[in-house]
Amino acid sequence: MSIICVIDGDIFARKSFIDALTRFGVEFRVFDSAGGFLTQIDSVKPECVVSEFDLPDMSGLDLLATLQKQGRDYPVAFIPNNNDMQSAVAAIRAGADNYTEKPSYNSFLRPCIFSILSTKSKTQSADT
Repeated sequence: MSIICVIDGDIFARKSFIDALTRFGVEFRVFDSAGGFLTQIDSVKPECVVSEFDLPDMSGLDLLATLQKQGRDYPVAFIPNNNDMQSAVAAIRAGADNYTEKPSYNSFLRPCIFSILSTKSKTQSADT
């Protein structure tokens, strides 16, 4: 089963993610920092990462760069507190798969996750 990893420093946002992902019936892990996620990444083996853009210990771009430097090709979606166009453009140019603001994330989360996982599955099928 695919594991979705959510990273958000806000406890209320993490609770919302937990509620939503439980309803979707997907397996997930929730982290309060990028560092916490990165220390457990090998044991969790995520299929998809959904993250706040401004994390307590690093930026979303730094997290994405760290994953890329480690050769981890996980789809990454950013869900920031505010919709800053410059950050959105920077995230997509850096390789993020999606970027949308939190007020709309409940309606966005399910299609985003399943779209990312579907695209990754199709890409892997084409590579084999």
